[in-house]
Amino acid sequence: MRLKHLLWVALTLLAALPVLLLGAWVSKTALDREVAAVEEKHLLLARNMTAALERYAGDATAVFELFAANARNDIRSQEGVEALAHELGFGHVFIIDGDGQVERQVNGPAAEFRRLPAAVIAALQPHFGATPAFSPVTMNARGDPTLFLTQVITEDRILVAALSTAYLVDLQQAIAFGERGHAAIVDDTGQVIAHPNEQWQLEAKNISKIAPVRRMMNGETGVSRFFSPAMQADMISGFTTVAGPGWGVMVPQPFDELKAAARQVAGAAAAIASIGIVVAAVLAWTVADLLTRPLQAIGRAAERIREGHWLARVAPGDLRFATRETQELANCFNQMADHVENNRSLIKRALEDAQSADRAKTEFLANMSHELRTPLNAIIGFSDTIRMELLGPLEHDQYRRYVEDIRDSGAHLLEVINDILDLAKIESGRVDIEVEPVDLHSLLAETEVLMTPQAARSEVTLFTEIATDLPRVVTSGVRLKQVLLNLLSNAVKFASPNGHVTMAAWLETGDVIKFQVSDDGLGMTEDQLKTALTPFGQVESGLARNYQGTGLGLPIAKALAELLGGRLDISSKPRVGTIVT
Repeated sequence: MRLKHLLWVALTLLAALPVLLLGAWVSKTALDREVAAVEEKHLLLARNMTAALERYAGDATAVFELFAANARNDIRSQEGVEALAHELGFGHVFIIDGDGQVERQVNGPAAEFRRLPAAVIAALQPHFGATPAFSPVTMNARGDPTLFLTQVITEDRILVAALSTAYLVDLQQAIAFGERGHAAIVDDTGQVIAHPNEQWQLEAKNISKIAPVRRMMNGETGVSRFFSPAMQADMISGFTTVAGPGWGVMVPQPFDELKAAARQVAGAAAAIASIGIVVAAVLAWTVADLLTRPLQAIGRAAERIREGHWLARVAPGDLRFATRETQELANCFNQMADHVENNRSLIKRALEDAQSADRAKTEFLANMSHELRTPLNAIIGFSDTIRMELLGPLEHDQYRRYVEDIRDSGAHLLEVINDILDLAKIESGRVDIEVEPVDLHSLLAETEVLMTPQAARSEVTLFTEIATDLPRVVTSGVRLKQVLLNLLSNAVKFASPNGHVTMAAWLETGDVIKFQVSDDGLGMTEDQLKTALTPFGQVESGLARNYQGTGLGLPIAKALAELLGGRLDISSKPRVGTIVT
């Protein structure tokens, strides 16, 4: 992942995580908070309505007591009291006997009856007492729901006042919220006084089985969830009780409306969180770009330098809005590039000088080897003439031994010079490779013949394992023979006394021909093998020091094998032997 993308993801997550957590918390707790708010609000509304009803009940009771005092003293009601009673919803005010017979009408329009209906008497009788008392909602003579106030003023006379429920209905209808939130008022027996369901209100339906109504009848105050038969829905309601008359006030709302409000809050939280994430992502991308732009400029400059544009640098324009640390990094990079360029120029000049010196060395070696070969050939030729006594016999055996030593030393020195000359030609790229069709059987037979005398002198047995299906190949027979002779010479030189050296050749699948020279001599370790493949490198061992050499045999063989389009593989184990393929 690119640093810019990594920073963008990290910064976005860092900024978005609190927004997501807040949005999730708001969404998860939205319903709980709606319920808590409703509980507080509904209970407050219920208590406010209760306070209003308590004031109304107190005022009605006070007016009723004035009527009672006037009735006891046979005083006709005053006009101001009648006006106040009218405002409070008082209708007829009667004095009745224990059987409900109307003795006298104290207030209100002329009554059309002289006796209260039996149902009204039955509803009022439990509330007859020395103090004013409200009856449950009761149907009057016309069948309208009515509240009655009663008080015994003498032993057999009772003052009765009929109050309209209009004030209570108006108060209930003033409370409405949401789609179906409302208020309801019931009397102390659970009968409806005021309710949005008009039919329940007209018939004073008893709803005491509903949980909050039951609790109001017990004088409790609180919040409750219940199923409303009127709304056919789960509701949540605050409820309380009116002190005195014992009426109950509840303010319910469908629970689905709370869920809908919670969903709206959750949706708004999700929208805000989404906007916050987008804003965070944009800001994070901007910050990541500002942080990584200088690093990208440094990377581009480094890439151009790697491609060979040594003068590439981080431009000042790439460091706009960069932090101090990245500016310092860019400056250090430019300074380093300047040093590299300076050093590169020095190295280039030194390399050119070294190459020039190497060429001079190679030319010197080639010239020196050429100059040395001429006298050595003469030495070898004259020593052969003396050794073979072409001009007459040698009189002393010691002279013969001296001539043999002169001839062997000259031959060895010529071999060394030839190796140095070959290496110089290889390093200078001036090796002549002339290819032609080569009969491998004849080439291997010639190689065996050339190596047999050396093997015999070293008391080493030379074996050959040549496949019969070797084809003719187009290659340099001279160079291939030179490779094989170098490998066989090394193998014979370092083979064990009375040991064996094997030269093998075979054809593998895929037009691959393998030549292999193996011996049972000293062998080499991995480190010794690396030394042996280095020009002029000689492996240190007791036996190796008994043989003179330049250490060029293996490097020349490897170089020639590669020039012929092949490769040289060596495996060797100490005191086991060496296999060169």
